[in-house]
Amino acid sequence: MQFYEVLAQVIELLQRQGRVSYRALKRQFDLDNDYLEDLKAEIIKAKRVAVDEDGDVLVWTGSG
Repeated sequence: MQFYEVLAQVIELLQRQGRVSYRALKRQFDLDNDYLEDLKAEIIKAKRVAVDEDGDVLVWTGSG
């Protein structure tokens, strides 16, 4: 699966759930730490649709 396909699925999951732990994302999508960091950069900094909570959880903030 391509990066932006995974990104879209993560954003969809985050929208539905409201909050998702990084551990759950790693397990669900079989991600390594670098891949997770790239996703976080896109979701938090580039798209600005979520915030990091204590380095453990993504929290949905926008409609993206």
